[in-house]
Amino acid sequence: MAGIDAAAGEHVKLVVTAPPIICEPPFSTVRPKDMWAAQFSAPHAIAMAVLGVEPGPDWFADNWMRHDIAGRLQDIIEFLPRSARDLTPEPHAASASLRLQDGRVFEKHVPLSEGEAANPMQESALETKVRRLASSAVGDKATFEILDNLQNLKNATSVQPLVRFASGAV
Repeated sequence: MAGIDAAAGEHVKLVVTAPPIICEPPFSTVRPKDMWAAQFSAPHAIAMAVLGVEPGPDWFADNWMRHDIAGRLQDIIEFLPRSARDLTPEPHAASASLRLQDGRVFEKHVPLSEGEAANPMQESALETKVRRLASSAVGDKATFEILDNLQNLKNATSVQPLVRFASGAV
């Protein structure tokens, strides 16, 4: 929204209001030391998103774990827990407020993240995500087979064919 270059250092503070659990370790860990800690670190995830890094394994690559700009972005994040009374209608909602050096403030509220049970990803977006993440690990052909099997699962009366596929028996 702000249209700023994260490397330019125009940002002063990013205040994130989130469910209380996100405001405590390990979820609030700034500059996580390894990929295990980074998987739980909301500041790391926020920095990766701000820098435009595609969600997935790249987030945990050493170059991003040690990236100076990513670290500086994490340093300006302040987490505030939502109050218990705010959690009832939107238990996973979060808000962010970014203050820039020139005094401008940008705010965003997300009542329900895409991918939550009450707000599932569109099938096309989910398929794109599976292709992007699986292809590098198992190849395009196997990814196509996985997607085909998932599509067939909707009408399946048994998961036995999927078990054979997963075990490499197909």
